[in-house]
Amino acid sequence: MEPSHGPSRFAGLRALFLAAALTLALAAAAGSLAGPKQAAASADVYKGLGTWIDAYDPKAFINPEATATAIASHGVKTVYVETSNSRQPVDIVRVKALGRLVDALHHDQIAVVAWYLPSLVKPALDLRRSLAAIHFVTPEGSGFQGFALDIEAPDVKNVTVRNARVLALSSKLRAAAGPGMGLGAIIPSPRGMEIRSMYWPGFPYAQLAGLFDAFLPMTYFTGTAKGPDAVYGYLARSVAILRTQTQNPDLPIHMIAGIADRATLDEVQSFAQLVTDDGKIGGWSLYDFLTTRAAEWHALAGLDSAR
Repeated sequence: MEPSHGPSRFAGLRALFLAAALTLALAAAAGSLAGPKQAAASADVYKGLGTWIDAYDPKAFINPEATATAIASHGVKTVYVETSNSRQPVDIVRVKALGRLVDALHHDQIAVVAWYLPSLVKPALDLRRSLAAIHFVTPEGSGFQGFALDIEAPDVKNVTVRNARVLALSSKLRAAAGPGMGLGAIIPSPRGMEIRSMYWPGFPYAQLAGLFDAFLPMTYFTGTAKGPDAVYGYLARSVAILRTQTQNPDLPIHMIAGIADRATLDEVQSFAQLVTDDGKIGGWSLYDFLTTRAAEWHALAGLDSAR
C-alpha cells in the first residue's frame, strides 16, 4: 500500500535524516568512532516484522495454536513474549500455555524472543526470572531464540545505582546467554529521554552496546507526536541519538514504533517510510499483537518484500 500522503511530503525531513546518517557513517569509516562489533548471527532474530505479547494478554494463551496461526498469517518473523516481570508472583507466567505457543510458532517457522521487565529493586529476583526465561524448555524440547531485557523502570531513584544494577544484570545475562542466543536491550525512546531529561539522565547507551546484540527502542510516537510529519521526525531523531550514543552507525535496531490502536494509518505508513529510507533498521513492530489492525499489518508486512 502506498502512503496516502505521497513521498514529497517527507522530502525535507528525509533529506536531513539521510544526510545525518551519511555523516555518521563517514565518521566511523574515518576511525573517529569505535563502536562495539555486534554478533550478526545473534542479532538476526531481531530482523523483520515482529509482534508483541505481554503477561497481561490472557486471550493470546487461551488457544496457543490458534494464536500462532493468526500471527503467521500476517507474515511475522519474530514474536516477543513477556515471560514475567518483577510484579508477577511466578518466574514464568502461564508455563504450559507458553510452551505450547512457542512450539506452535516454531512449527510455523517463526522465531520467539522472551522478554522480562526488571524493577532493579531486587537484583536477585530479576536475575532469577531472566535466567528462567533464558533456560526455558518447551514440551517439544525447544526454547527461545533470543532474550530481551526491558530496561525502562525508574523504581530505583538513584540513577548511579540504577545504572550499576542494570549493567551488572546485563553482564550476567550476557554470560548466561552464550553466543547462540540473541540478547536484546529494550530501551526507552531516545528522543523521549532527550525531551524528559530527568527520566533517566546518563542512560548507559555505550556500556549496553558492549553487552547486547541488538537494541529495541520503544519509540512510542503515539504518546508524543501527532501526524505523519511529526512521527517521521520523532522516529528519525530517536535513531540518530541511538547511533550517536552507541558510536555505531551499523547498530542492529528493531524499532517498536508505537501503540497500535492509538496510531492512525498515515502515521504507521510514515513509520514504514522511515524504515525504507533508513535502510539499516533491521526490524520493526507495533505494540501489540492483539491491538494491531489489518491495515497496519498490511503497511508493515510489505517492508520485508521490499528488501
